[in-house]
Amino acid sequence: SIAYHFRKRNIAILISPSFDGELIAAMIQHVGYTPVRGSSSRGGAAGLLGMQRALDGVNGARCNYAAFTCDGPRGPGDYSKLGGVKLAQQVGGGVGIFYAAPVRAWELRSWDRFLIPKPFSTVVIGWQPPVQVSGEANDDSLEAARQAVESALERARHAVEEHIQRKHCHK
Repeated sequence: SIAYHFRKRNIAILISPSFDGELIAAMIQHVGYTPVRGSSSRGGAAGLLGMQRALDGVNGARCNYAAFTCDGPRGPGDYSKLGGVKLAQQVGGGVGIFYAAPVRAWELRSWDRFLIPKPFSTVVIGWQPPVQVSGEANDDSLEAARQAVESALERARHAVEEHIQRKHCHK
């Protein structure tokens, strides 16, 4: 799984403050990640501050990377929120993009069409170069960076889906 592959690389992950988030936070901490509680819809500023503190090494070990889903807990799906771009601006970094999808999965009937990989399914990962964000960005340049992140995510998603269709469809 993706979680297993990237474990113990000093990665902070933004996790919802919900009850479900508590279960996820406990699991990812056990695997080797640093959970940071926050949400784009509830306490977004606190979540970003927590991520920045994790990257700066405040209150514990310094994390090398910050990770979160781009579309937030309520969607819309495949629409990148500003959180990652703002964090990159604050720490003087970039936003790395990857998209992962299982070849065989169950699809939930939720707004995000959440996929649960079937046992022993291959997971295909698509990467894009990081989108750099200026430390002196204004609202317009932050929006441009957000759109660049969204475009890069779309390219990664397209590459993954194309690979799955080409290599793994058995007709």
